[in-house]
Amino acid sequence: MSIATDNLQAAQARARELRPAVGGFPVLARVLHDAGVRSNEWLLPSAQSIYRTEKGPVVEQGQPIATGVLDVPEFDEGGVVRALRADQAGQTAFAEFLIAIWEAGVTRFVVDLHARNVTYYGCNGESYLEEYPDADLAQWLAVSVCCSECESIAGTAVAQRRERIRFLRWCDAEVIGGRLAMRAMQPIAAG
Repeated sequence: MSIATDNLQAAQARARELRPAVGGFPVLARVLHDAGVRSNEWLLPSAQSIYRTEKGPVVEQGQPIATGVLDVPEFDEGGVVRALRADQAGQTAFAEFLIAIWEAGVTRFVVDLHARNVTYYGCNGESYLEEYPDADLAQWLAVSVCCSECESIAGTAVAQRRERIRFLRWCDAEVIGGRLAMRAMQPIAAG
């Protein structure tokens, strides 16, 4: 392991904590960007992913979605868009999304975390670019229940802002004017 791999894995873990089931990609992208990831390139059907980070490049080998000698599907922009919309709506798991875009002829896609776009490529030079919105991570932070006062603050935050629960000491947060205000951002151990 290296500083680059440790940093990437920590960012991925944080993104899993914060990412909502529907429309969660911008949250994932923002967490990775904030951790110094500049781009992420996926190769299909091998599911190999290369992260270019400020701390150095990292490769992650996923579970291949197909093996053997295969015909490459013809690039179908409509199929790519349908796969994207299904994923954005939370209707597919990531592995299903990869299969759907492979079946739509995508052999590679590149996430540019600075420009906030993803370009999907076919093997004959075809491409489809889609921009994604920036995510305000503050809307995904709330407090958890380490005591009854914390539970009250967390309940208010969830009811008023529908935020995810994050473990913070009750004394690090308070509700001011109906909004959750964070006095500190240091998580405590879950327990």
